[in-house]
Amino acid sequence: MMKPVLIRLWALFALVSLACTVSFNLPASRTGETQTLTLNESPPAASPARVEIAMLGGSLNISGGGENLVTGTIDYNLAEWKPEVTREDNTVRIAQQAKTVPVPSDGEMVNRWNLQLGDTPMFLSLQAGAYDGTINLSGVPLTGLEISGGASDSEVRFDTPNPQAMESFSYRTGASNVEIYGLGNANPAIFNFTCGAGDYLLDFSGTLQRAITAEVTGALGNLTVIIPPDVSAQVNLTGGLRDVNLEGEWSQAGDRYTAAGSGPRLLINIEMSIGQLNLSIR
Repeated sequence: MMKPVLIRLWALFALVSLACTVSFNLPASRTGETQTLTLNESPPAASPARVEIAMLGGSLNISGGGENLVTGTIDYNLAEWKPEVTREDNTVRIAQQAKTVPVPSDGEMVNRWNLQLGDTPMFLSLQAGAYDGTINLSGVPLTGLEISGGASDSEVRFDTPNPQAMESFSYRTGASNVEIYGLGNANPAIFNFTCGAGDYLLDFSGTLQRAITAEVTGALGNLTVIIPPDVSAQVNLTGGLRDVNLEGEWSQAGDRYTAAGSGPRLLINIEMSIGQLNLSIR
């Protein structure tokens, strides 16, 4: 079945075209029988590994527990979307090479990625177009993480602590609905989150192993930030946003909000022009 985020993307093109009397010549392609690429990639000799995943849009589900560096399947029914696997030094790249998102002219598009990551320390880079799915990185030994995409409806989870110290975690998205759970377990020194219009949830629960500095930037939207009880946290606001809802025991001094606690400290800098911010201790 064609995914809702892709339908919304193409509908947006159509609406803009009608409103502005501009014609978009979206590429069309004929679908074929669904093909399956089976992955079983071993770790490179050099460590840590770098895993790069680039998919154009559809359904994306990633989890840990793989028996190798990357295992899983990719189902697709557009010939030009056949993924390729390349290896160079310590990098394994799994990518679709097409540059555009075609509109199927004769059927429903299939592009389903179901991948499992193993226990090799790795830097993970994920690039995706319009997609929906779950990225569950619980227990995956990540030294760094980059996620970027277009319109998405996704959930990212860290239900157990990251065995590695993550240097940085960056997430960049357009108009989307994104929920990230367990940022305390992710164990990044720096967390950067950049978003367009949409609904977003950033949950810093988990075992906080060290101080985290988070930089959050958005033009507009609805943002919820969850802080675990008894964690020392400071949230600084800049930009035009003044619609702030508080849940729990917060101290306020101008645009600075603090939560009393012990252990490693959370420093969260938020810059939003328009929208609603929900700060919650729970």
